Amino acid sequence: MLEKEVTGAEVVNEVYYLDGYAYLASQLSGICIVDVDPVSTASVVTTVDTPDRAEDVYVLNGYAYVADEDEGLQIIDVDPPG
Repeated sequence: MLEKEVTGAEVVNEVYYLDGYAYLASQLSGICIVDVDPVSTASVVTTVDTPDRAEDVYVLNGYAYVADEDEGLQIIDVDPPG
């Protein structure tokens, strides 16, 4: 059952969840940060475009580490997420 649909990122390759936020690696939008707590009011907090296509994302200590296809590793400050 679909609980909530949130638009804002297209062609999502990976999702990383941390502390109520979903970090989406999107080929077309870079990374998209979604506040998913609570799910019923989930909404996009911000997007950060990357030079190429975001393939994967990992978040640690306020930074998103993004595998960005031919542009390599992008390190993005996401603290606070918005």
